Amino acid sequence: MLARTDAKGTIEPLADRSELTTQGLTSNRSRVLLIPHYNGQALFGRTANGDWGRRSVVPVNGPLCGISMLAALEYAHWYTGSQSDGFTYRLPTDLEWEKAARGNDGRLWPWGRKFDKGFFFFFVNIFGQNDNYAHTAPVDYYHSGVSPFGLYNTAGNVWEWCLDWYDKNYYRNSPEINPEGPQGPLKMKVLRGGSWVNSIEGVKVVKRARNYSHIKNEIYGFRTVLPIP
Repeated sequence: MLARTDAKGTIEPLADRSELTTQGLTSNRSRVLLIPHYNGQALFGRTANGDWGRRSVVPVNGPLCGISMLAALEYAHWYTGSQSDGFTYRLPTDLEWEKAARGNDGRLWPWGRKFDKGFFFFFVNIFGQNDNYAHTAPVDYYHSGVSPFGLYNTAGNVWEWCLDWYDKNYYRNSPEINPEGPQGPLKMKVLRGGSWVNSIEGVKVVKRARNYSHIKNEIYGFRTVLPIP
């Protein structure tokens, strides 16, 4: 997701509305291969069988996963420096992510109500194979499951890192308008969206997960946003 966000949290999606993909990672021209380490940690380290730490072969145009938040931050930093547009690319905040996934009408899934698209979930990558993929799916595959802003896979496929620290009690007393997130440092960072191992209830756009920023997991990926100056 490359999206513009202004100071009020308004989302204006730009060209790439999907998770960062694995496409081109094996090419010498790949932008990702230019930043192989972060403080000595391999960013996109492949396993011996070359499957990027996944249980299955990555589909064409599949999401980059098995990545820590530190690596995702370093990617955004590197990508900012590689561009000549003067913008700063970063991970989304918790609420930016939710706004992009949920829109303005309080829906619980990106497409609306649970069964708005039918009783068989062919339009979201969750646990099972009814959606045509047992594990990760191409990031632009589920056209009918996009969010109100046209973003793919804000439910399912891979969990996505956000900038915010995780505090389960923060939103009980936070400002009603544009809360800035918990003050850190705390122990863990927020993940959003659910993945292919979750049920349909587990990929509601209000669901949050959390983990330590150095942890890699085959069901973790990320997106980037471009804030409006």
